[in-house]
Amino acid sequence: MVERDLAQCMTRIQHTLSAQGLPASPSRKCLRQVAEELQAFVAGHASLFDFGGFPLPAPEAGVLNSYTLFQARANGLCLRVNAMAGGVDSAVHDHGTWALIVGIRGTELNRIYRRAADSSEPAKAGLVALAEHPVGPGQGLHLAPEQLHW
Repeated sequence: MVERDLAQCMTRIQHTLSAQGLPASPSRKCLRQVAEELQAFVAGHASLFDFGGFPLPAPEAGVLNSYTLFQARANGLCLRVNAMAGGVDSAVHDHGTWALIVGIRGTELNRIYRRAADSSEPAKAGLVALAEHPVGPGQGLHLAPEQLHW
């Protein structure tokens, strides 16, 4: 049943994206629709997303285990579950593509930044903090390809 529900969810998501030609950067409205689909799937199957099925990494193995639930060969669309140790910070980064984060357990604080050019050195850029978005169970955050977050 879970496999069928996941397949149906991903079919709906691919349909939503293909209505825009599966763009490299879907509109905010499109990403909201996709996030709602994922949030509904997670809400309907929350008991499956535990550390028994998606274990945290061993302390010596790093801070993140990533589990691929879906990978489309044709367009690269991918759905992953990340199990991350608490209290861990990542470097400021972008994903090079749009991304959706949907919370399952715990709360992840995402800080959003933009690049700020340094006029004294053209090749140097700083960061300007724009917002903080806590993502907890049932909540989502969508990121544009160029959006920096931590």
